[in-house]
Amino acid sequence: LLLLQPQGQACARLLPRHAQSQLCIVQAKSAVRWTNAEFVQGLSRLGVDSIEKIRDSLKHMRSELSSPSKFKDFYAYAFDISRQDGQKVLDLQTAIQLWRMLLEGRFDHLDLWCEYLEKVYNKAITKDTWQLTLEFSQTVNEDFSNIDLENSAWPVVIDEFVEYCRAKVPS
Repeated sequence: LLLLQPQGQACARLLPRHAQSQLCIVQAKSAVRWTNAEFVQGLSRLGVDSIEKIRDSLKHMRSELSSPSKFKDFYAYAFDISRQDGQKVLDLQTAIQLWRMLLEGRFDHLDLWCEYLEKVYNKAITKDTWQLTLEFSQTVNEDFSNIDLENSAWPVVIDEFVEYCRAKVPS
């Protein structure tokens, strides 16, 4: 299942006005193109055939994302479905937009992470970096004191992010 920012009137009718920034769910092979068959098959798998049933199904699926294992699976899927056709990496701006949607309220250093990526890193995101960013977001404490750069197994981008943050706010 894929969560996307709602576009167009179909999604607007599914969600209340205050929830327009919420996410719309459908199973598809591409994040930007859904075939009619994918949309219909996805709804059929969910057992929904009306706007009200879609709303109820969306509420249920959003609640399932509170399960760490289901969120981790969904998070991995978000990377795969969001890549450009034929690419093994995710372009930086797409990754940042996804992180802002998926990790808001889950990663205390999200704004700093995105700032670092845009100002310093400025490269595409590999699947390894994508996956380990979730783990890092769940591991790192407020002052980064639990991150040992000498003995860490984090990707270089995460090590350099920690150095960037420590330099910004010296202890």
